[in-house]
Amino acid sequence: MNTLELKGSLLEKVSRIEDVDFLEHLNGLAKNHIEDENHWDGRTAEYNLSPEQEAELAVSVEETYHEENLIDHETVMQKYAQWLRK
Repeated sequence: MNTLELKGSLLEKVSRIEDVDFLEHLNGLAKNHIEDENHWDGRTAEYNLSPEQEAELAVSVEETYHEENLIDHETVMQKYAQWLRK
């Protein structure tokens, strides 16, 4: 399903829900998700990031979109296995 189809499907399901508590819970989840997405829209003062830190973070996030920068889970687990042992 693409994004539009998923949204339509979700809206259809939500429209049939009568449980107010559950609807309030869903509303809270959606609100939190939207706030998280808007988190880096210039409202970083509450996190006390300097402009340099904010720029570095933006570069780091951008780098995660390039597959050649990613390390597969198994490789990471092998590298850090010594700390994961109990």
